[in-house]
Amino acid sequence: MSEILLTSNDADVGAALGELGPPTSAVMFLERVPPDWLDSGEVADGIRMAAYDSTTDWQCWERGRVFCDEWELRWEGQSAVYTGAPVTLTRFVQGPDLPGAPRLGSYYLWGVRDGNRFLELQIPRALTYPVTSGRRVKVRVAEWRDEDGELVTSRFMGLEGVD
Repeated sequence: MSEILLTSNDADVGAALGELGPPTSAVMFLERVPPDWLDSGEVADGIRMAAYDSTTDWQCWERGRVFCDEWELRWEGQSAVYTGAPVTLTRFVQGPDLPGAPRLGSYYLWGVRDGNRFLELQIPRALTYPVTSGRRVKVRVAEWRDEDGELVTSRFMGLEGVD
């Protein structure tokens, strides 16, 4: 799997996603980063993980990532990083070369299924993930490490339900 890393300090997330054309399997993880305390309604929707929705108002989300098997686009403010299959994106430049082949793995996410939501006692709200099976959820990742084994970069690849 030959992948590249692109960066931008002046990213237009909506335009970049339009150029990428996310597949139906894409997932979005979005976060609001408020300048002060959130009210209870904002807390309930301050973090969202859902199936990709092209009608999303990306300017409402200060930080996030959209990912699929082939690539990930993540951003914070106007800074963004694309990692994945070779592409050309407006306002993005070539980043550093990735060191060799990625190591593929997965990590458990918070919560245990309770119907259509996931509950975790350490988090004061129900979580939702766009998965239809499994008691728990894992995020699949690709990780690039240097010769000393230190993590250089990573990208999310997808979600999977597990029992």
